[in-house]
Amino acid sequence: ARTCSDANPPLPSSLSSSGAGGDLQPFKQLVALSRDFLATALSYGKIIISEIALEADQKTIRPSEVGGVAGGLKFICREILFKFAVDAHGIYGGDDAAAATVAGHELKGLHAYLQCNIRGLHVPLMCLVDYLGFRLIAMAFLPVSAHSLAYGSCDGGNTIHCCDAQLRGMMKRACAALNLQPHYAGLAHHSQRTWLFSAADLEGHVGSDGRRYLLDFSRSMPCETPKRRGENLTHLFRPEFVRTYHHRLSPDAYSGFASSEHNATTDAATAFLHSVVSERVYRKLDSKLNALQLQCSSMQCGNSGRTNGYCPFARGVHGGSDGVLTPVFSLRVTEIVHREGLNVRHLGRVYEIGLFSPSPLRTQVCAVVMVEMLARCLKNMLRARLRHRLVEMTKPLLRPMTELLVSFVNLVLGSNVLSAPFWADEVLPAMRAKFCELTLRGNGDVDYCISSHEHHLFKQKVALLISRVKRKSETWQSVLLLRLRQLMRFELSPTAEQRLEERADVWESERVQYSLLFTLYSLYFLLF
Repeated sequence: ARTCSDANPPLPSSLSSSGAGGDLQPFKQLVALSRDFLATALSYGKIIISEIALEADQKTIRPSEVGGVAGGLKFICREILFKFAVDAHGIYGGDDAAAATVAGHELKGLHAYLQCNIRGLHVPLMCLVDYLGFRLIAMAFLPVSAHSLAYGSCDGGNTIHCCDAQLRGMMKRACAALNLQPHYAGLAHHSQRTWLFSAADLEGHVGSDGRRYLLDFSRSMPCETPKRRGENLTHLFRPEFVRTYHHRLSPDAYSGFASSEHNATTDAATAFLHSVVSERVYRKLDSKLNALQLQCSSMQCGNSGRTNGYCPFARGVHGGSDGVLTPVFSLRVTEIVHREGLNVRHLGRVYEIGLFSPSPLRTQVCAVVMVEMLARCLKNMLRARLRHRLVEMTKPLLRPMTELLVSFVNLVLGSNVLSAPFWADEVLPAMRAKFCELTLRGNGDVDYCISSHEHHLFKQKVALLISRVKRKSETWQSVLLLRLRQLMRFELSPTAEQRLEERADVWESERVQYSLLFTLYSLYFLLF
């Protein structure tokens, strides 16, 4: 295959030297290259995903035999390698959502090593394309091969390399920057193990152009103590947590690539994350909400023309012009949680802390956390339905996918007879599976808690909780729909948008008919 050797142009040694009169041309070239890569990956990625059900000889872009065990079909187009993030070989128990999570770890790991600012250490251009329920990893080709491997393992730990002194020194500095634990790595039956500064299956190559490259970042961060098969691959600590934890953590704990001596440190870190960090996140959310409401109150008092409770900066959860929310729901929950080093999968712990908290803002905190958990759970359920529908189709048509999306939104938010059983029998179990600490049982004075015999009331309890803190002009459905739209990247037509804004009772009908501008994809991209 052809390589894209110009995908990593030489960079100045530091931003400060460039800012002091240095040459900005390499940065301009890199930004232009990144934009081209982004546009190309999105264009061809959508084609590859939409044609997944077609036979190989009918596809616009044919699959390629690239090798590797994890993932599904692989494609090469315009010097970009596309890999489906699906569990084609049962590594994650057949869970495609877990495979998509691991693909996200790949990008986060790449970003973590890039942020180490190790001069001479290069990473490929990479992005994730989410479209019609599927996730693709798109990565620029590098001038490397199986013979250029100089660090790590490409065969499951059977052979571990650490033969390039320059690359070994770079990895040692990156190890210190990431607060990782150096360790001896190798399979248990090996008599000799190799001293490494990263996960054993992170690959370091000396390219044909003489540069040092890193590949395969999915296990860059250490895992939490796994409770089930495959969680050592999916349940990783966030880089923000690893960098600030008071002990170094081994990325090969519980992996089989290292001895069990590192497991105890991992167990202690897991307990610290679950207790101390979760409590810290709750306090941060409570503090942020308090400050946000005080700021809104002062702005309203200073502007006599605003008497309807409108907060001018309370835009969508991620900002922008995609809807106006009450100050409570303008809080950037994910951003705060990640900055503190907590994974979103532990929001159930934060919610449970809120149920028993004496804080006067506990209802507001519980509401914003519940919306975030629900939206993410519904996103996964919708993606699974889209994947199933797309694989069944003999032709890549968007109309059936649009109809599926409309039906799903009506099932979740409408008043038809199937909605409440769907919430009790599918949404609630999915919530508890994804956020395994979630019990939804709190103090007796919290009327939006759910006892063991109230599962059928789950939808009513959620509506009650959100309604406690929303604005009068909103519905609980509009709050949840907005967050789901942001996560899934689909838009309503202007007519439908206006109808939903003008009629608060529109969800009371059996079926809400509205038009969708079908742009159901999102693109996560790492721009250097």
